[in-house]
Amino acid sequence: MKRTRPFLVALALGMAPTAASAAVCSIVSVSPVAFGAYQPFGIASVDSAGDITFRCSGVAPEDRVRIELDHGLSALGTQRRLSCPAGTLEYQLYLDAARTQIWGDGTDGRLPWESGALSDGVAVHVPVYGRIRAGQNVPAGAYADTITVTVEF
Repeated sequence: MKRTRPFLVALALGMAPTAASAAVCSIVSVSPVAFGAYQPFGIASVDSAGDITFRCSGVAPEDRVRIELDHGLSALGTQRRLSCPAGTLEYQLYLDAARTQIWGDGTDGRLPWESGALSDGVAVHVPVYGRIRAGQNVPAGAYADTITVTVEF
């Protein structure tokens, strides 16, 4: 099954069916990656995390879920960008807490999230790790981006 829905960074989501699986999966909840206040002259990157929770029923032992993130509305090359009328702020979303594996759609070195074996009716929590790198001189404003999340099962 494949579904898409926007994912705000300050994270939303959905799913659409495919004929390949008899399983039924649904999104239980999504918590946004909300960075809070960014200090342009700060020396440390700003980290945050969100969460995607889904649940599947009718799964077979071989069923798996794959979650891809698009590049975002304001992406420039492989770098994601938060934007507001006053400017843009570069950030990235990661699969791991160490923020070494860029989460994406399988292109440009970005990796999708892939499940192991699914348990029938059990909620699966998928963390989303974000980072705004330090040293970006940007004007004050409310920066945001929308990411499309594609869930395939």
